[in-house]
Amino acid sequence: MDPNNWLVVGERIEDLETMIISTWNDSEFQRSWWKIERNVEKKITVIKKLHDSHNDKLKGISTVWVNSHLYCTGGKNALGICSNQAMSYNFLEEDWNKAHDIDIPRSDHVSLSLKISESYVFGGNQEKFASRFSTTKHGGEEIGFSINNPQSFGDEVESFALHFIKKKQHDAVAYFWMPRGEGFNVVQYTFASRRWDLIP
Repeated sequence: MDPNNWLVVGERIEDLETMIISTWNDSEFQRSWWKIERNVEKKITVIKKLHDSHNDKLKGISTVWVNSHLYCTGGKNALGICSNQAMSYNFLEEDWNKAHDIDIPRSDHVSLSLKISESYVFGGNQEKFASRFSTTKHGGEEIGFSINNPQSFGDEVESFALHFIKKKQHDAVAYFWMPRGEGFNVVQYTFASRRWDLIP
């Protein structure tokens, strides 16, 4: 996969080193795992495909692993799924500790309040595409956004990014990348997101 086909939007994070994401391909019923490493100084992005898997339970869900943080995005039931602390934790242990020897502390997740400041699609019209809503649960803020009239975008949609800002701490930005031209339809779902931090 050509790194030039990945589009990143928002402020640059100097300490963003590694991101692991999963993507779901509806046509092949297949989940693919990718590792993205960035060298900000040299402006190099290295993308490595880790493995493919087939798991209907995770259909429509994409996860984003940024440094030590997990993000959930996904399909119609994403809010409920990403709100499930046990599933999120077990999911991480099974897929990363066992499959890739990533050291994850054996502790509970806690939610961190967030707000979505911007979200865009990138097509011919460059227009904002999402409406925001949020609810408070489990001591944190669940944030979701629904796509407005996705059929109007069609094949013009090339990529999208989410821009997050931490509350009550210093500002930090995290991105969700989606590849262009890889056959993923980013407008067919209602996306939702929940931030999980790991307690050391």
